[in-house]
Amino acid sequence: MLVEAVSVVVAGLALGLSTFTTYLAYFDRRVTLTAAVDKVRVGVQSSASRSDGRVSRTFRYFPVVSFILATRRGTRSLMITDIELVRGGTRRGPRTKAQPVGSFEPVLAGPGLLQHLSLEFELPRAESTGASIEELTFEPRSETWSLQFTIFDPKGHRREPMLVAFEAILSFERTENGFESSVTVDFPRHARTVLSTS
Repeated sequence: MLVEAVSVVVAGLALGLSTFTTYLAYFDRRVTLTAAVDKVRVGVQSSASRSDGRVSRTFRYFPVVSFILATRRGTRSLMITDIELVRGGTRRGPRTKAQPVGSFEPVLAGPGLLQHLSLEFELPRAESTGASIEELTFEPRSETWSLQFTIFDPKGHRREPMLVAFEAILSFERTENGFESSVTVDFPRHARTVLSTS
């Protein structure tokens, strides 16, 4: 009798565990995507031209944003189809998008994902034109840029969460040859939640 009772209990536990596993596999759509910016470096390219008695100077900025993606909770996957760089830290107001350098390869963010990505963009240029080099003027500017994700969750819903990537301070210095430009960047030093589904 004791052996039979133990067998019944074990069978019940096995059935319960099997049911719970089935629930996790088929009904649990919870998943959390986190990200941490690892490094941001910005390259600066300059060019000068003269036409019709006027001179111009242009600076182009190319940030490379390196970050880590990780998933936790749940057994379902997220499909990340695009990641853009947009100016600003919130969805309020119009947003300027940086031009991507190269194409983005979609990422299937399954359970236990831990992936390092590096994406390059081109920020809006700084330009000035005048009758002479002495007339050229550049104003320093400070900008916050965020990564905007395009994600399809386990229910097939499209999500577009944003994550602050860095703040860029563009500086200009007058030299004998006109101007030079430099960029100082600062970025968050901790991981943050990009998307959490229930």
